[in-house]
Amino acid sequence: MLISVTDPNGGAVTGLDTRNFDIALYAIDTGGTTSVASIVESANEPGFYKVYIRPTYEATGWGKANYLIGVTVTNGSDRGSTATNLMIED
Repeated sequence: MLISVTDPNGGAVTGLDTRNFDIALYAIDTGGTTSVASIVESANEPGFYKVYIRPTYEATGWGKANYLIGVTVTNGSDRGSTATNLMIED
């Protein structure tokens, strides 16, 4: 996932790592959870982060399902959240 993080004035927030991101996975069709595998801050676009997630149970992997992904980012006392949909089909 690509996530953009800005401050209240619209400026890029840099220097975040995995401790700043909480990812919740809700598999609408099958159930399941996820964890953050890694986060890479973009060198070209300040405030953009590539967040790589993986299923908590590696053996099950990503199955055909409709996933709702909740993202919460915290930085000190600042906090923001959003949700997105991921559909995996054959």
